[in-house]
Amino acid sequence: MDLQDRYDELDNIESKLRTLIDETSDISYIEPLRELMYQAQNEKSEVGERLQKQYDREEAEQERLYWREAI
Repeated sequence: MDLQDRYDELDNIESKLRTLIDETSDISYIEPLRELMYQAQNEKSEVGERLQKQYDREEAEQERLYWREAI
């Protein structure tokens, strides 16, 4: 699984957990669901940072290739 797929999966998990939390009235379920959601948010943040670095490297490489061709 690449970083983008993992990021998308975590975003989906977060969204579905948020919906479950909003639709649940039983407090004994809400807190564990929130913990899972926070876990997914934290991992998504970490994956997002790695993904941004990957995109930055790819963009820099494309720019180098462009200037190499232009000269």
